[in-house]
Amino acid sequence: MTIRIERAIAQDIETCTRIACDSEIGQRYGFEGRIMAEKMVTHLEAGGLILVALELESMLEDTPKEHRIDPLLRKVIGFAWVDAKGGFGQAPYLKLIAIDPSKQNVGVGSLLLKAFEDHTRDMGRGWFLLVSHFNTKAIRFYERHGYAQVGALPDFVKAGITELIMYKAPNNYA
Repeated sequence: MTIRIERAIAQDIETCTRIACDSEIGQRYGFEGRIMAEKMVTHLEAGGLILVALELESMLEDTPKEHRIDPLLRKVIGFAWVDAKGGFGQAPYLKLIAIDPSKQNVGVGSLLLKAFEDHTRDMGRGWFLLVSHFNTKAIRFYERHGYAQVGALPDFVKAGITELIMYKAPNNYA
């Protein structure tokens, strides 16, 4: 599997929305596709950054031309929604990262997280994100990538759920 990270374009939003709404987080928070799509389109139109992970299908030279798959065929398998100054107005904030369930645990999240950091390195003082207290897999993922919990927001997004504030200092970039 070959993966490339690019800036999202309008045609990617439908797939991004589906991935987000079908995720565990989307289910727990009750994401609504139409509302999420509108917010993502508005974000892009305002010059905001959404990164997509694209799985590139390869074209075999010995395959008859009529059966070949375009090597640059876009297949969105995950995305990272970025707010350039959402971390207290001082640092980039990772608003949401979501991966197609069939493509999880193969490094797509790590590629998207690295791309988020690479694209925003000069935009502030480190990086912020929120992660739900029950999402232990995500907490471990972010900790492995140099993020540390620096606070908690009980009932911030939804009653009964505490959002953990995670921060990565620029000197902890790997």
